[in-house]
Amino acid sequence: MSSNREITNLAERTKIFWESNQQVFKQLLTFIDFADDKLNVAFAEINFAQDRDLLIKTLIEHPNCQDIQFMVLDFPDPELRFLRDEIVKALKSIEIDTDKKLILLLKGLEKSIGILDEYPDILVNLNYVRDDFRHSVSHPIIFFLPEYALTRLAKYAPDFWAWSRKIFTFKTVKSGLVTIRDSTLHVENSESLNLPEKEARINLLQRLLSEYKFDQIEKKRNLSTVANLYNELGNTLFYTGKYQQAINCHQQSLKFAQKIKDRHEESKSLNNLGNAYRSLGEYQRAIDYHQQSLAIKQQTGNRNGEAKSLSNLGNAYNSLGEYQRAIDYHQKSLAIKQQIGDKKGEASCLNNLGTAYSSLGEYQRAIDYYQQSLAIQQQIGDRHGQGKSLNNLGSAYYSLGEYQQAINFFQQSLAIQQQIGNRHDEAASLNNLGSAYYSLGEYQRAIDYHQKSLAIKQQIGDKKGEASCLNNLGNAYSSLGEYPWAINFYQQSLAITQQIGDKKGQANSWFNLGNTHHNLQQKSEAKVAYENARRLYQAMELNKDVEDCDQAIQNLDNDLD
Repeated sequence: MSSNREITNLAERTKIFWESNQQVFKQLLTFIDFADDKLNVAFAEINFAQDRDLLIKTLIEHPNCQDIQFMVLDFPDPELRFLRDEIVKALKSIEIDTDKKLILLLKGLEKSIGILDEYPDILVNLNYVRDDFRHSVSHPIIFFLPEYALTRLAKYAPDFWAWSRKIFTFKTVKSGLVTIRDSTLHVENSESLNLPEKEARINLLQRLLSEYKFDQIEKKRNLSTVANLYNELGNTLFYTGKYQQAINCHQQSLKFAQKIKDRHEESKSLNNLGNAYRSLGEYQRAIDYHQQSLAIKQQTGNRNGEAKSLSNLGNAYNSLGEYQRAIDYHQKSLAIKQQIGDKKGEASCLNNLGTAYSSLGEYQRAIDYYQQSLAIQQQIGDRHGQGKSLNNLGSAYYSLGEYQQAINFFQQSLAIQQQIGNRHDEAASLNNLGSAYYSLGEYQRAIDYHQKSLAIKQQIGDKKGEASCLNNLGNAYSSLGEYPWAINFYQQSLAITQQIGDKKGQANSWFNLGNTHHNLQQKSEAKVAYENARRLYQAMELNKDVEDCDQAIQNLDNDLD
């Protein structure tokens, strides 16, 4: 029965698609009819593959196209760079009917055009070899691409784009759009998706946002959806380390939410902006956004949201080094979670309190909080939370110098993360195991764990975590006396933190580079590195780290004397 319903829905959807796009389809047929048998470029803007394939099939079978030889070229390789060469190769492989006009239909290029990287190779090369197309590809070409890919093509291959303003824009059927939208928005724990899955999610969210431009965006319901989509896009970009792009999306979400006075979405956008700025090391700015989010949640009586904002403020103050203030916010959040009976949230607050006390150096008190958190998580069957608490317990015992006990907790955490498929926290446990073995002087074993963690961080697109692993690898190689290797890893870490704008990460890399250059007696390079680290720490008001830099520079000057 459901199969028959699906067939009926598909037939209805196909009918609506053609009714909605009848005029633009006629325009595309006219282009095909009048295109000379030489290079002519047109673009069909169509956001979803099922609509694109339906359109191509209809073109090929259309009565008006019986004197056309269509050649469909699918280029799904994300590493594709030399499009012209691939087209020329494909042309050599077919027999061209001299009685028909050959038209090339290109699809799949959105994979190589990409989403995240600036100046994708395929578009840089496409722009560079533009004039060669006229001589080597003497046939009309229709590119089938989603709106965001066309935008990137216009931006990164402007010379090629300037050849043609023939853009045929096809709308998506609204019922199909709603189904895709709902399935896309309801994704849990997107943080643990691997990088291709995250990129696919970003791709889909951008397509959905493109579609809402067609509709009456001024409708309150549509504006609310657009705000939600921008927030989800920002969160996924955040998990790939694209913090500035994430901020841009959350700013867009905030704008739409404020326009329609959607206080819930507004507070969510402000909260997400706070998290993004915290990851960039802009802690005071993060605090400002979390305070704004908190005010809305208090005004609207959103107790659960209020507790979340209080926790985020605690985390931000913890990063700023104001640990007692962080504890105050976490205690307020804990009180609310207990009042509303949110056991999972209560456990999370206890974990945050443990982290704050650990930052104060009160490790036994931190352990008490982590144990309370773990007990609740075991009681309610929260495996994800148990993994985090075990990992935190390991970190506390590590700080106490009880490395074997720390390793025991890290191993327990790792086993849970692997069982539930949480790749993000699996990598964290592996990284911590590396640090524990490093402290035991087992440097090669530490390197093995850091390498495993690094591989996962790269797979899931966690740029900040990747930089942290590279720093740890630098530490291990430095302890082995292999300073050139250490410098190489620190420089890789520095490059990533500069790319994503992570000021704390940059400062840490510079400080480690300073230590390594000092060990190599490269004192001028060491001083530059320490001063760069000091400047960044000072800008973030991390006074303890500034003092460490001052001491390192003093030690260096004493050596020079």
